[in-house]
Amino acid sequence: MFRTATTTILLLLFLAGAVCAQEGATAAAAKFTPLRLQVVLSRYEGEKKVSSMPNTLWVNVSDAPKERNRAMLRIGMSAPIHVIANNTNTVAFKDIGNLVDCTVVALSDGRFKLDFTIEQSSVDKPAGTSADAGRSGAPLLRMFRYDFAMVLRDGQTAQVTSATDPVTGEVLKVDVTLNVMK
Repeated sequence: MFRTATTTILLLLFLAGAVCAQEGATAAAAKFTPLRLQVVLSRYEGEKKVSSMPNTLWVNVSDAPKERNRAMLRIGMSAPIHVIANNTNTVAFKDIGNLVDCTVVALSDGRFKLDFTIEQSSVDKPAGTSADAGRSGAPLLRMFRYDFAMVLRDGQTAQVTSATDPVTGEVLKVDVTLNVMK
């Protein structure tokens, strides 16, 4: 009985080791495809482009099913915002800038599925300088957020959204370009 149990345990350990070795060999044999993603956020007043903010992300896309093919970009600053809480004037900080998150999956036909979250926030001119006369003079904070999925192939560019700011009338356009790096 003891011998059978020992043999069974040794056999299970051997099989577990073989499975781990095979998973390790599979991970080592995984193929990576380096991608460069260009995300451009452009603002327009009518037909006139008033700003263009290119952001470049690199993602190594693995064909292994459990690999995380993700890139994250955070750029900006923390802006002080005066807040009155409990009759006390204090300063709070609000993060502003560009946040870009992207997860990529390689498709079997050479294209790539991109899942994006893009957020842009910025400080506008203080209230009280134009149509908001009579307010406290505190800055206005702009915010744009867009979650989307798209499929692109090497060298393809697509405009993924065009949205109008309801306060200023400016139009924000987001363009994405995918390049496979060789």
